[in-house]
Amino acid sequence: MGRKNILLIDDNPTELNILKSLFEHEGYETVCVETCSEGVKYIKSSKVDIAVIDTLVPDINGFETCRMILESSGVTPPKIVMITSSIDATDAVKARRMGADDYVVKTQDFLILVEAVKKLL
Repeated sequence: MGRKNILLIDDNPTELNILKSLFEHEGYETVCVETCSEGVKYIKSSKVDIAVIDTLVPDINGFETCRMILESSGVTPPKIVMITSSIDATDAVKARRMGADDYVVKTQDFLILVEAVKKLL
């Protein structure tokens, strides 16, 4: 069994670089994009085991992106983890309604996200 593939969608390049380093250190193949439209396009053409999507990305919000990915992925869609800097409890409910497998609030400790991904894979 090969390395698991993770797609990171976030408009913050600094956070993308941190997350990419953390996931690659854990042995994951990691691709980063800064817009949701790029992420949806990438998933349509490549194998992705899990997508980590920021809820607040300028072009398309993460919730809509989650829905689009699940609708266009066919029989075996990737697992989806929504991430946000917002602490609005309704966002977690909305993420689940859109089909996300998990929801993680961004903190300085990105290891919470890494553990959430490990649990799903």
